[in-house]
Amino acid sequence: MPVSEHYSMNKNTSITLRYKKKLMGNVRFIGKLLNCKLLASRLLPSIAQMLQEEDTPICLECLITLIDIVGPHFDCHDRGQKAWMDDLFQNFFKGKIDVSSSV
Repeated sequence: MPVSEHYSMNKNTSITLRYKKKLMGNVRFIGKLLNCKLLASRLLPSIAQMLQEEDTPICLECLITLIDIVGPHFDCHDRGQKAWMDDLFQNFFKGKIDVSSSV
């Protein structure tokens, strides 16, 4: 493999990793804003749906990270988002969300 191709592959990998790191940071930030009630909780389903519809391994990882951050705050009986969270997890278990591509 020529050095230029090797450099190009490493550069693309580096760019992808930086993109993923920034995206994950943004998702964590959004999750913390939702937990602190600085973003309306009604935004959570639409944010999750956008990540789910993108159907890439990076977006699936972001969706899992978002649910991991907001789950303890939203998965309780007194919040309006509990039914939506239950449906999301049912989709995971029924295979409507493909996790095999990210493994």
